[in-house]
Amino acid sequence: MEKGLLEPRELEERGKRLLLDLMMDYAERRIGVEYLDAKYDDPAPEAEAHIDCADRVTICKAVCCRLPFALTEKEVRKGAIRWDFGRPYLVARKPDGYCAHLDRDKFACEIYDDRPASCRLFDCRTDARWPVWEDFGAKTVNVDLLKKVFTSAPDSSQGR
Repeated sequence: MEKGLLEPRELEERGKRLLLDLMMDYAERRIGVEYLDAKYDDPAPEAEAHIDCADRVTICKAVCCRLPFALTEKEVRKGAIRWDFGRPYLVARKPDGYCAHLDRDKFACEIYDDRPASCRLFDCRTDARWPVWEDFGAKTVNVDLLKKVFTSAPDSSQGR
């Protein structure tokens, strides 16, 4: 504008087009901020899934701790849960693809009392998006899901 090559209106239009192009690019590459809906803040104890993980973790390999999930805005602000700088506000990952809060020696959550709503509410017995078990009662794991999750590239391991 100082050189007289663009009028303010032209600069504003170019800026809007650039912003739209950038937003489309981010959407196509699935980059951006993604919060879990606030309606999931502080789930009632009776809504939580209660699974005896210790009895099953050697079979399922803690596959749920490798699944991608977003945090609520409240969880992010509270600060107890590490999130991924590359994909705010998804839970942070270790280089092996597991949640940053999983103690791999014990296969236990290091922030169990402050774990995200997504973890509290995830029911590996019935979740249609991530069917962990072919037969929960018989402890028959869904091998297709394990293959998919364990061969996919892990999210960034960067934490908050």
